[in-house]
Amino acid sequence: MAVHRELKAAVLETEAQRILAVALGTSGKTGDAADMLRSVVARAMEHGRPLLVASAQRDLAALLVRDGDFAAAAQMAETARATFRRLGAKVEIRKLDALLERYPSPPLAIRPFDAVEPEVPPTLPPEALGRRPRGPARRRDATQ
Repeated sequence: MAVHRELKAAVLETEAQRILAVALGTSGKTGDAADMLRSVVARAMEHGRPLLVASAQRDLAALLVRDGDFAAAAQMAETARATFRRLGAKVEIRKLDALLERYPSPPLAIRPFDAVEPEVPPTLPPEALGRRPRGPARRRDATQ
């Protein structure tokens, strides 16, 4: 972080803080980690970096789930998911879902949704529609 600070690379410094906050949370210092992640969110917003904002929110949601604060975690996860969706960051949404799946019985509000594509209705054969086939199929029928 000091190198980024010396280079006056504020965005890189903010990203380094996000990584440090995740490490703090992993080591059990969840209070410090949550405060640092909130700071990262605020700084990333100042710099106009929505992907960094959403990544920090995702990390904060995972931390809050571990601490048992499901209401705040659900809100943070949905905020992050909305930003990822707006940015088209499908991989980041999958990371968010994978993080939340790791924890036992999260409430419904933060369970990952099934990203299933809508089914295409099956096409009916022309006979079922009462029409004669078109194109090569029609020619085959005519010659038989």
